[in-house]
Amino acid sequence: MPDNDLREFAKARRLAIMAAADNRIDAQQGGRAIVKYVSGAVDDLVIDLWKRVAGDVAAGVDVVAVGGYGRAELCPYSDWDLLFLVPDADDTRVNAAIKLFGQTVWDSGAHLGHAVRTVKEARKFARDNHQARTALLESRMVSGSGALYANLLKSSGQQHWSRRERIEFCTQKLDECAERRRAQGDTAFCMEPELKNGKGALRDVSTIFWLSMAWYGVPTARELIGQGLVSEDEFNGFVRSRDFLWRVRSALHLATGRETDKLRFDLQPELAARFRYRDSERSSAVERFLKNYFLNVRTIADLADIFVLHFEEQIHPGGRLRRRRKLDGGIEVHGSEVGVHDVAAFAADPHNLIRIFVEAQKERRYLNSRALRVVRKHARLVDAALRASPRANDMLLAILRSPRNVATALRQMHETGVLGRLIPDFGRITGHCQFDRYHHYTVDAHTIRAIDILRDFRLGEGQFITMPLASKLTPTLERPELLYIGLLYHDIAKGRGGDHSEIGENLARRFCRRLGLSHDDGELVAWLVLHHLRFSKTAQHYDLSDVGVIADFCRFVGDHERLVYLFLLTVADVTAVGPGVWTDWKGTLFSQLFRAAEAYLRTGQVLPADHAERLQSRRDSVLSLCSAGERDTIATSLAAVSSSLMLHFPPARLLDLCRLLERDSGAHLEVNESMGYTQVLAWGHDRPKLFSHLTAALANANTKALTAHAYALRDGRILDEFHITDANDVAVSERDQMDRLRKRLEAVLGGEEPPAIKRPVKPDVLMKALPVQVRSLEAAAKTVTAIEVVAADRKGLLATLAAAIAESGIDLRGANISTFGEKAIDVFFVHDGHGNKLADADVERLIAKLQLAAELNPPESAAA
Repeated sequence: MPDNDLREFAKARRLAIMAAADNRIDAQQGGRAIVKYVSGAVDDLVIDLWKRVAGDVAAGVDVVAVGGYGRAELCPYSDWDLLFLVPDADDTRVNAAIKLFGQTVWDSGAHLGHAVRTVKEARKFARDNHQARTALLESRMVSGSGALYANLLKSSGQQHWSRRERIEFCTQKLDECAERRRAQGDTAFCMEPELKNGKGALRDVSTIFWLSMAWYGVPTARELIGQGLVSEDEFNGFVRSRDFLWRVRSALHLATGRETDKLRFDLQPELAARFRYRDSERSSAVERFLKNYFLNVRTIADLADIFVLHFEEQIHPGGRLRRRRKLDGGIEVHGSEVGVHDVAAFAADPHNLIRIFVEAQKERRYLNSRALRVVRKHARLVDAALRASPRANDMLLAILRSPRNVATALRQMHETGVLGRLIPDFGRITGHCQFDRYHHYTVDAHTIRAIDILRDFRLGEGQFITMPLASKLTPTLERPELLYIGLLYHDIAKGRGGDHSEIGENLARRFCRRLGLSHDDGELVAWLVLHHLRFSKTAQHYDLSDVGVIADFCRFVGDHERLVYLFLLTVADVTAVGPGVWTDWKGTLFSQLFRAAEAYLRTGQVLPADHAERLQSRRDSVLSLCSAGERDTIATSLAAVSSSLMLHFPPARLLDLCRLLERDSGAHLEVNESMGYTQVLAWGHDRPKLFSHLTAALANANTKALTAHAYALRDGRILDEFHITDANDVAVSERDQMDRLRKRLEAVLGGEEPPAIKRPVKPDVLMKALPVQVRSLEAAAKTVTAIEVVAADRKGLLATLAAAIAESGIDLRGANISTFGEKAIDVFFVHDGHGNKLADADVERLIAKLQLAAELNPPESAAA
């Protein structure tokens, strides 16, 4: 057959396979049926094509499928991995046929991975190469007599491996698994999950079978039941979850037309619709689809964790000579391991499902893999009667009060199903997700991660973030269990409809009564749940230099203890949202608010009675720092500085500012490494839209503005201060970049308009889904009106909004800028030009104008 005819033959067959797979998804077939169909259809195509290409030489070659193809688990666009076993590596006819076969497969649109080896070469390669041993472990014949393949397996099959080879193989597979999971964030519950390499994904499935086949020599997965590694119910649940992932991955391939394994935001609604999920009153179709996804992934991840621990114990048995100490209820302690020696005695009393975790927190113990499997199997024994048991609730409190392993105990209780049944409110949020880019994890995963972050603060390890203030405060808590309960319940009402903080408050109060906590303790927990967003909102949205804001916040907090609890809960909550959400700038704001509130609570002062004296003292301090020769010049600059600006900077920084103000106009950049930003000062004569043009210049330089302050000087000039980072949330510190940015700002101050900011041509699905919200924040400041704008973040948004304010004839005094994934929350502080708050009518007009400007495609008149 001519080459062109071969190519058209292969292409037509491959397209038919894709179409048939597509139809199977529409027909609601399971994942196993789809991958087995694709694998079988590819087998037929490979066999037919190889015979047409190779002719009479085909009989002497064994074509062997390896990898996912060897397991017969091909998704529509998976690679076809083949090993050609040949009698002679130098046979020109065979090599020419294999080359033509490979080229034809690639020309058909499929991806072929292949190797050509003699039995001797394949045997040596499998001995020297770990991946080759893995491939051989799951290989199967596709075409040929099978003689060469059988010869290879006689010496290289896993049944012939020595104990040393088995240990080496399993050790490497465990290391690969740990590294792969770390690279994927070590969680199964991120909002854009990886279907192949993520925790709980298909590679975890493969790893379990590789380890089991290598260690126990089982030829099929179901034989794991006979080995006692897994019960029939566990295996069937595992198979159902694997089937679900195969189906999702197949649909993902067909949706993108290529081998795609990341379930991106823009693809999630499409797959949810294809799998016939529907919106409900409390959740969208995509959220319901994702919850189902995460519940299936959790089944695999939890069982995989137990398998990994099991094989680690097999490889490194240890402690054989140590005495086993048997405890009541079938529990035993063997060295540092806590296990179950009598399952019947253990299951006879459901309290043991909690007590075993209490035992594991003592000394330096941990639950072994068999104990975890036993707990998982009997988790359903946790019922209403156990939840009402004072003894059970006392043990749960003991776990939360333990000085060690609180996070580990809660995580394992969650993974075995005990936590969700012991706290049904928590069970409801298992796998619950929010369809946005800010929340990186499911609600339950986020909550357990937040508790782990608190543990990290207590130990001061810096595993998640370095936050000295949090590390200093955490060990001072006299009742840390209240903070853990607050974190367990802070998001527990998500997905119920209504305000999750208000609903969560009532649920938390009820749970505290169940635990037998005092009224005072219960009220503190309920207060933390109700107001868990208040600290972050105040720090990021309000003017922290306004003493009235601090006074209002302190009146809300009431005492130092609640301030500490709320601060620690907030830092853990924000850090646990996802990678990159915590920044040094947030740490600076949170610390600033904490210390300001702490100082106020201790002194009870809002405004110092000696306000005028403080101003004079600040002037005197600045003048005392300068040389005699510059004293008059500095005094002149000081006379131009407003009272608020005078108290904003410490004396040394104020002296530097006065020296800068000797120039009529200019820009100055300085890196603040400890706070993670670069300070930008720009001063000169004011004009309409100057602030928006300065922010546009910053945006065009691909920087992010963290905050902005605008000051009117007494000599008619203005001073604008910005704190910026680069696109990676790092301070701008490269000297040439700083010089270029300074020159751009000085050009704007000199009257030049910056280039227009190009708007996003194609907003993504999350940007489109985010409604614009504009409102007045009445309590944000005492002398200005504060307007909050929530909109889809994009380049130049701040400049656009600032221009809209300028066009309204309103003076902009400053701005606080925060970004949460695709969401930007900008708070602008404005007044009427006479230092007064805006009239109600002016506020309404400004809100309407900002609403238009914040839209993804605003009218031209609203653009900067």
